[in-house]
Amino acid sequence: MKFDENKIGPHLINIITSGLYDGNLNCVREYVQNSVDAKAKNINVSFENGMNLVIEDDGTGMDLNELENALNVGISNKNEFNVGWRGIGIWSGVSVCEKIVIITKKKNSGKYRIEIDNNKIRKEINNTNSILKILENSTTDISKLSLGRDDSYLDGQFTIIRLERILRPQKDIFESENIKEYLQKVTPASFNPNEFTLGSKIENYLQQKGVAFPKVNIKLEDETIYRPPYTTEPFFEKVITKDFIVGDKLVAVGWILSSQANKGLKSPNKGIFFKKKGFTIGNENLVKNLYEGSYNEWQFGEIHVISNEIVENAARNQFELNSGLVDKLYEQVSEFIGSLDSLNRYQSSKVPSSNISNAQKYLNEGNIKSAEHEINKAHEKVTRVKNYPKDPDLGPLKKNIEKKIQTDTDTLKQLKEQIQKSKASPSKNKIKKDRLNATIDSLPDDIKKSIKRANSKGRLIPEISITDPIREMLAERVGHDDEIKELTQEAYGWKDVRINKGNRILTLGDKGNDARDARLGLLIYTFHDIIVNPTKHEKKGFEWFNSCSEEEKLDVMNEIYSTLGLMHRLIKNSKEFKSKKDHKK
Repeated sequence: MKFDENKIGPHLINIITSGLYDGNLNCVREYVQNSVDAKAKNINVSFENGMNLVIEDDGTGMDLNELENALNVGISNKNEFNVGWRGIGIWSGVSVCEKIVIITKKKNSGKYRIEIDNNKIRKEINNTNSILKILENSTTDISKLSLGRDDSYLDGQFTIIRLERILRPQKDIFESENIKEYLQKVTPASFNPNEFTLGSKIENYLQQKGVAFPKVNIKLEDETIYRPPYTTEPFFEKVITKDFIVGDKLVAVGWILSSQANKGLKSPNKGIFFKKKGFTIGNENLVKNLYEGSYNEWQFGEIHVISNEIVENAARNQFELNSGLVDKLYEQVSEFIGSLDSLNRYQSSKVPSSNISNAQKYLNEGNIKSAEHEINKAHEKVTRVKNYPKDPDLGPLKKNIEKKIQTDTDTLKQLKEQIQKSKASPSKNKIKKDRLNATIDSLPDDIKKSIKRANSKGRLIPEISITDPIREMLAERVGHDDEIKELTQEAYGWKDVRINKGNRILTLGDKGNDARDARLGLLIYTFHDIIVNPTKHEKKGFEWFNSCSEEEKLDVMNEIYSTLGLMHRLIKNSKEFKSKKDHKK
């Protein structure tokens, strides 16, 4: 395609190849902006073969003359009511892919196609060729395409931008999830009505204030894109609104939601963003950093710039400081963020939600002393005298905060009543400790003495000496001392367990101990054989139990059930050694 000096603006071509954008995904924004300016109702972004990014819209499209004008570098025919106006948007994909293909059709017009070879631009940019020569060598002539079966000459209108063969260094950036998050944050997407129920109220407010917000349905891979926030759950229901007036001009309007909890919000439902014609300018730090103090992000909101005298820079990451309005707007925003910081400090000092949560946790754990400490701190907060921020726009929220304080006060009263009840009745832990001590007291004297030699804390772990009384009794019955394994072998006539090495489903350890696992299995069966079988089939073998007194029988059953519980825990906590499918019987 032929270019002349009238089609080259003051912006050098290296701007479109690298220097214009802070992040390469910004080219997606440029194409979406072009679609919005073309009055598109639907924009779909999709991947093709994992290599090509395609942006399609049903906007007005372009005829031959308009397509030629769209290729102007740094010159724009757009007026102040359009979003993109610098004449660089169509070239913005040069730095991210090998080729840009544009296919477009306007009503009552033909369908046209042009290609831009970005590899040639990159190759020739460092040569001595003129800018005109570089553009001519890298851009095909505009070709007229035949209308397809679904194309209508009279009514058909669309534009398709194809970024073909995304460059390797850009592939990690141009992943679907990254593009989705970017579109959500940056484009004029609507709120999700099913998740963010305050959305319609906010949109009505913006419309009343004359905010130019495009009505457009944006999709990524046929999934509708919504902008944050995505829930109302963390916020007070009251929407804070703010007018930013410089002199007698309304230059921006804002809406803010404030967190009910005394803590910062989590992304993506946090931050205050500048917007212009629906598109985000910069990120949350652009607003946050205007305030010199320490502001914790307990709010989410948008500040929509409506003055045409306040203009964003080419990278869309801030506003150009060529208008006195910008400085004055920034001063007002900074002051407002300071008021929000004061609001957060007021809420933090008056609303005891975190103390109540801690008190409930301690109460559930039976830690009455710590629960009382948190309740006392909560009581100090709700009774503390603290001045509410002076900003009149924050006044309507005070009722919501007072309602929250009253709710917390009622909860405090309930917690105090629970504590009184807990003090009047023993805790679950105390009941279990009493039961443990009762079990220990019911054991034979020599075992009981051995256990009680340990302190109360030691009773909660099996000490190395826990089986000493058993070994001592075996030594007395056998007639000499030895290790417990040898004593049991001699006393009961066993040599060893036949071990089927490596062929088992469960193990007590990560790597497994063949002998120990086999003995555990034998122990479990032995318990069954000693306790269950005699009671059913060999009653003589259980005569010793039948001769016990009722009190002794209670002790024995307590011991049996405790042993049963121990074996159940050992089986439950055994790890898989070999899958059931691979096990050989």
